Amino acid sequence: MGFAQSRAMPLRPPPLLILALGLACASGCGRLTAPGGNGPAAPPTLDLGLSAHPSAALVSVVPEAGRVAATWRVAGFDPGTEPQLALFVGTDAATLFATPPIDLDVTARGHIADGLAPDQLYFVGLALDTGGAHEPLPPVLRARTGDPIYADPASTAATPTGDDPNSAFPTLAAALLRALDIGGGNVFLAGADFGGLALEVPEEAHVYGGFAPGFVLEERDPGAHPTLLRGSGSANVLTIDSTLDAVVLDGLFIDGAGSASAGVEVVRGRAELRSLSVRACRRGIKLQGPQTGTPPLVRVSGGAFFSNDLQGISLEGVYSLEVQSCVLSANGQEGLDANDLIAPTAGDVHISVRDSRFVGNAAEGLDIDLAAGLGFDVGYRIELEDCDFERNLESGVRIDMDFEGAPDHRADLSLLGLHTSGNGGSGIDLDLDAEGTAFVHRCVSSANSGNGLNATSETRAGLLLISSSVFMGNAGRGVSLSEGNWGGIVSHCVLAGNDGGGMASPFVGSSSISSVAYLQPSPWSGTRVRAGLITSETLPSPFEHAPTAFARVVAIDSAGVELATTPSFGVGTLVELADDGTPRSATSLSGRDVALAPAPSARPLPTSLAAFPAAPEANTRESWAPGAGSALVGAGSPRPDGAPVDAGPFGAPAGGAPGQLELGSAEPFRAAGLEPPLGQAFTPSTDLLLDFAGGAPDPASVPVSLRILRGGGEIGASAMVEGARLRVLAPAAGWQDGDLVEVHGNLRSLEGRCLASAIGVPVRVP
Repeated sequence: MGFAQSRAMPLRPPPLLILALGLACASGCGRLTAPGGNGPAAPPTLDLGLSAHPSAALVSVVPEAGRVAATWRVAGFDPGTEPQLALFVGTDAATLFATPPIDLDVTARGHIADGLAPDQLYFVGLALDTGGAHEPLPPVLRARTGDPIYADPASTAATPTGDDPNSAFPTLAAALLRALDIGGGNVFLAGADFGGLALEVPEEAHVYGGFAPGFVLEERDPGAHPTLLRGSGSANVLTIDSTLDAVVLDGLFIDGAGSASAGVEVVRGRAELRSLSVRACRRGIKLQGPQTGTPPLVRVSGGAFFSNDLQGISLEGVYSLEVQSCVLSANGQEGLDANDLIAPTAGDVHISVRDSRFVGNAAEGLDIDLAAGLGFDVGYRIELEDCDFERNLESGVRIDMDFEGAPDHRADLSLLGLHTSGNGGSGIDLDLDAEGTAFVHRCVSSANSGNGLNATSETRAGLLLISSSVFMGNAGRGVSLSEGNWGGIVSHCVLAGNDGGGMASPFVGSSSISSVAYLQPSPWSGTRVRAGLITSETLPSPFEHAPTAFARVVAIDSAGVELATTPSFGVGTLVELADDGTPRSATSLSGRDVALAPAPSARPLPTSLAAFPAAPEANTRESWAPGAGSALVGAGSPRPDGAPVDAGPFGAPAGGAPGQLELGSAEPFRAAGLEPPLGQAFTPSTDLLLDFAGGAPDPASVPVSLRILRGGGEIGASAMVEGARLRVLAPAAGWQDGDLVEVHGNLRSLEGRCLASAIGVPVRVP
């Protein structure tokens, strides 16, 4: 496919998110609070902002006759280090990234592709250009070319037809009625106040806001020309009930006026909700659908959902949901609540959330309940990547596998690159009551009032793998596996300054390999530890840059904080409160009271105050790589071929900076199942079965990556690859209680990817 013309659009701020900030500042204080209602007390006031994770994602695609305009957001990169991107436009989503790419200027944030066929559905995707190869970046958005229907409240047309800007309809209702009459179409809205509304969007109608007078596509800018839709009583502002193609809403600001049931409710069908800002509704986005059938996909990209009475986004029923590059903030209950997500009649249902921020919500930042459905052989796939969960009044992330007893149901949870800090509950809270796996990789969970990671279970056993992550300064434990049948394998992690202890697993025999306990009381309990480094040495620091002390904060006022104990640091120390990224100075000390500059604001308690070493510039951003002369170097469990391994997050084969991923990272190759389950006793002749995800093991790499430790030595190990499963054969003389099976990172997938983190499986023989 060729393009007669392709040109970059003018550089503009990311739409709608900047608008949300602008409206907040226009109110006179620059802060937003959750409205009143039936929910819990409102959270502290705080700023809307964007995730700092390195990211690039489409947030808007607008078509007209023969062309489409794409807008994307790039964030988290230092100036001059922005990625090289390419744009793809095609008519088949399955082969989109096999079409010729459109190379883009690294400073561009928008592009118009011309020369397209009329009345044709196109798919538009962004990809990372790695020098000849292209790594697709979600999401892929759709657009149907065609002549728009125009609407503008300022229209003075005597007989409006909507066919051109001079004959624009004066109301959105009239424009949607025209779309209904012709079987769908693109509706262009002027940047104006359309008043109080309660409308249903017709089948195959696509609504785009943010146009300047004249409706020139090159001048569209929802931030500069906001299209405002207001609530009208308790009805939804917009309702989608579609059985055909996905309905598109793009570039709208919806204000529910404190009474609208939802800014947008999807009753049925697919939808793409792009660059929307929704506030002051009962629920920002509401998805409430059938309890059976094939799950429709709702995609939400580049939005801001804040100050709603209940949830920013709520979901109930059989849906699949993708959320990309959104802010869910200061809502009266959860930022995103799936209660309940129900499995389809057959197949899988999934929720993926990427590059989004959940901050200051009055319950959990994100809460997903996985309920039992009526189908068989079905699964739930939950993927959270590169998201921030900060200062929510309950846990940052809560996922409940609440389908125990349902036949053939299974859940796979993947939590990658998350940063959960300063929440009123645990940073990550997993209730693992049913069959499945959970993978936590390169996450930071810090300064939470509960545990860094809390996992409970009641019935079936499963595998929780935690790798290359940091749990620091939490009021509870760093990692708590205090109930039930799930055990955990912790690999290349850091436990630092958690007030309630490092890791505890009193009921199931969990393990830790090549991890570090730093300034950590009670590092490990009920855990088989292999090559675990325990250190309280801060000079020289084992890390490039890390706190030198942690203190528990029990009260906050406008001047400073009250600690649980007398601080070990002095006046002038560089400190950070609740891992919030703001450097502060301890300006005075009086007993347990510490005055801080700049002054702190309210947040959930208890939390932590971290002290940092002096530096040429105030820097409270941790770097967990080994420092000069670090004790971490070579302290991990060595590979079977004798190669040394560092302890901590950077020693893992697929390790790196916790709390974020690299742009375009491939799915990690990792352990995803264990039989017999961790901690369960088995006979001396039972083979150990390890299942993998993200690839199948390469048989040639097994001999150099597998080891069985017994006592102070090593015994022979044999294994067979069976598809995506590794069968570790029982030793000739049988297993002995206390044996440890290690699989190291030089295990490769058939595609050549290394195992994300080494694992250690303790053997229990009665």
